[in-house]
Amino acid sequence: PNLNCALGLSQLKKINFILKKRKIIFNKYIDAFKNFHPNLILPEYSKDNKFSYHLFLIHISFKKLNKSKNHFMLYLKNKGILAQQHYIPIYNFSVYKEKKTFLTNSEKYYKNSVSIPIYLNLSSKDQNKVIKIIKKYFD
Repeated sequence: PNLNCALGLSQLKKINFILKKRKIIFNKYIDAFKNFHPNLILPEYSKDNKFSYHLFLIHISFKKLNKSKNHFMLYLKNKGILAQQHYIPIYNFSVYKEKKTFLTNSEKYYKNSVSIPIYLNLSSKDQNKVIKIIKKYFD
């Protein structure tokens, strides 16, 4: 806890710089993918809310592309891009396996959402590579 507090306090001193840099990366993704393809949907956030820009989630209609999320994730991995899956429906975790729950909207969101790289030290060159590789997937 003391170490975590020290780390947290040091990050708070740099919070404005961190948010500014992440927002630049975030907005570059928005500009690159806005109106790019009808099967790639970008996140929408209210201008009234504060946002940390710690994730950039894209939603892809894989069914309409006749592809799967696993195919896309493997494609990115093979190109050197590590994407993440958000948000796994909680009832899929082993602690909940006994309950036979299925939530349609949760499954749809999970099957179509991918978090692409967004971190403080993501260079413009590397971000351009991510953008180019994702766009190529739709060719």
